Amino acid sequence: MPNHAWSVLCEKVIVDKETNNVSLISCREQVTSPVLPVHVANVSIATLWYKDDQSATHNEDFRLALNLIAPDDSVKELGRIKVVMKNPRQRVNFYFDVLPFQQAGTYYFTLSKSEDASGERWSEVSRLPFVVIYSPPETKIARGS
Repeated sequence: MPNHAWSVLCEKVIVDKETNNVSLISCREQVTSPVLPVHVANVSIATLWYKDDQSATHNEDFRLALNLIAPDDSVKELGRIKVVMKNPRQRVNFYFDVLPFQQAGTYYFTLSKSEDASGERWSEVSRLPFVVIYSPPETKIARGS
């Protein structure tokens, strides 16, 4: 079964065509906004998977689920995909043009892997925090002279 090496929340993922190495641009930890909800553009989640030595020579299929947990513990499914892993290591990246965040607080992007072929048992492999800070504009009070 493939193993999870890492996951990173960032703005952009660039894969060099010559070296096949990856660059992660503007890692994301938080956003500060004067309004709620806030819509955050260009959200990417980069992940790396690897096979152990015993399974390195054959293909392995597995499923991934990406969810977003809000500060009020509500869960939004962002996607599920089937991964066919042909190489000893493989990147799986998720891209979102815009994601809305309804309230201030800490959100968690959770990545889970199916533990069985039926896709009924899942185990969380990564939990990435993202903080939304609400900072309303200051109200200016006119003073008399």
